[in-house]
Amino acid sequence: MSGTLGGSSSTPGGYSITPAKPIASRTRSKSRGRLLEKREFDPPSSPDPSSPPTRIAPPPPPARKMTSNKVLSLNVRLSGAANYPEWVTSLKLFLRITDIDDRHDVWDLITGDFRKPTQAAEGKIWQKANDLTLLTILKNCKDNVRSRIGTYELAKDAYDELKKVYESKTATEFYALLNSLTNIAFDDRKATIEEHITHYEAIWNRFVGVISRANLITAEDNGFGAGLQKFAKSDRAKAEFLLKSLPAYYSNTVENI
Repeated sequence: MSGTLGGSSSTPGGYSITPAKPIASRTRSKSRGRLLEKREFDPPSSPDPSSPPTRIAPPPPPARKMTSNKVLSLNVRLSGAANYPEWVTSLKLFLRITDIDDRHDVWDLITGDFRKPTQAAEGKIWQKANDLTLLTILKNCKDNVRSRIGTYELAKDAYDELKKVYESKTATEFYALLNSLTNIAFDDRKATIEEHITHYEAIWNRFVGVISRANLITAEDNGFGAGLQKFAKSDRAKAEFLLKSLPAYYSNTVENI
C-alpha cells in the first residue's frame, strides 16, 4: 500500500511526506488516530539598539541582626580616659548597625528607646540582645576597666557607668590643660627660656591630643567642636599662647619655634 501526503520524502510505510509550515491549529492524524498539536511561535524581537540597556539594581545588603552568639572584638579595648573617645565611637557604630528587629537596633538598648517588653516572646529577644551587648562591652575593656562593671546585668547601666567615669575625665583634662595654656607664664628666676618652651610644648601637645581623641564634634554643637579641631592645628594659635606666656621683650622668640 502506498500513498502521498503532500509527498516529497518517503517513509518506511511507503508514504511520501512534504513538511508543511507550522500553523496554530489542531489536526487529527488519520493513520495513527491521535491528536497532534502544532503551534507556530513568533521569533523573539530584537532589542532596539538606540534604547539604553536595562540595569537591574542589586538588592541592598541584609541588615546585621543579633541572631548568633558571637561577640564582636572592636578595634580598640577601653583602658581609661585616654582612649575612651575612640572606644565609644567604635562601640556606637557597631551597635547602630546591628538590628534587634525591624523596629529597633541595639543602640536603642543603650538610649532607653527599647525597654524590656512584657510579652514573653519579645522579652526573650530583648534579653538576648542585652546580654550580647553587655558581653561585647566587657570583652572590649581591659581588666582595670572591666572590674568596674563586672557585676552589672544591664548593658545600659554598664555603658552609663563607663561614660560617667571616663567621659568626665576627658572633659576635666581638657579644661585643665586649657587653663594651663591660658595661665602659664615664664619666670626667669625658676627656669631658662629653653626649659620654659619645652614645658609649654608638652602642655600644648597634650592639649592637642585631648582634642583629637575627644568626641567634641556632636550633632548638637558641631560648630564648637569643629572650631576646637581647627584651633588645635593652628600654628598661629600655638605661637599666640606662647607669646602670651613670655615677657614682651621675648616676642621675637616665637618666630623661631
